[in-house]
Amino acid sequence: MPFKSFSPMNAAELMDAVFDVYKKSFVKNLVYSLILLGLYIAMMFVGIIAAVIVTVTAIVPMVNESAYATPSEVISVVLIIAVPVLLFVLVWVALDSAGRCVISRNAFYGTGKLTARGMLRTVLRVAGTIVIQLVCSIPLFTGVGAIIYLFMDSAFQRMDTVSFLTAFASSNTFIVISILTALAYVVYSNVFSLSVPVSVFERRTFHRALARSWRLLKGDFWKILGLRLLWSVTVYLFSYSAQGLAVTVTGLIDTAGTGIAEIAPFAGATGMSAVMAVSLIMSLLTWPLEGIFTSLLYFNQRIKKEGLDMEIAVEQLSETPAEPSATAARPQ
Repeated sequence: MPFKSFSPMNAAELMDAVFDVYKKSFVKNLVYSLILLGLYIAMMFVGIIAAVIVTVTAIVPMVNESAYATPSEVISVVLIIAVPVLLFVLVWVALDSAGRCVISRNAFYGTGKLTARGMLRTVLRVAGTIVIQLVCSIPLFTGVGAIIYLFMDSAFQRMDTVSFLTAFASSNTFIVISILTALAYVVYSNVFSLSVPVSVFERRTFHRALARSWRLLKGDFWKILGLRLLWSVTVYLFSYSAQGLAVTVTGLIDTAGTGIAEIAPFAGATGMSAVMAVSLIMSLLTWPLEGIFTSLLYFNQRIKKEGLDMEIAVEQLSETPAEPSATAARPQ
């Protein structure tokens, strides 16, 4: 691959680079998204069948006070189904994250192909990193749960459980706690925001990936948090503006179609189908963007802090075939 120069990027340049990488890797990302979507649909289908089996064989007999199934048996069956499903979700998310990082790196500056065995190891490393992220989030949600518990404990003295839950869910307190929890999680998770690229590109696992992510963010923590929020808003507006346009157009078609007897019965169904189709297409189109953005954010931090651009240059020059010497001996 020919040499390409790199330099630290500001917010605008970083977002522009994301779309450049996306354009270069569009086909690969689209194919990868379709594969992941197929796996997800297949798992959903299996999950629905399993849920029906559990309902018919365990839950319904228990509701009918039959002796066919005891509560412990129901719990056992649910756990037998839930554990594989959760493991599948974990591997699926890891497969998605790892694949986006690899595709982004290839489009950004090019590198050697990853073997199936290497990809499997990468996915397992990313899965382990995601598990550690969830474990590290436990203190945050434990603290929020303790606050809610203290509030509930005092309120339970004045009302019963159902009345309290109804009042709490519709109160300003619930809204405030939800907003503060979401903001706290966004800030807290920013510490780990580069841990997945670290796992993929540096082969670090578990707490070492999280610690490495923090070192890369150090000094730029709030700037990167703002970049991530700005990027999320940008993608959200891009996605839902297209869906909003689809809703508007189908609404006009429905309005026009109601006056025509031949198409009136089909106008509503056609509009709904069009909206669903646009939503699916927009989901497929915007799906890779988060992974590309995170990967480029990682590269940008390493270029700024560690001179990754020089490493890339050396790597690319070593892969470039040597030009034949102009003074090479001519055949006699």
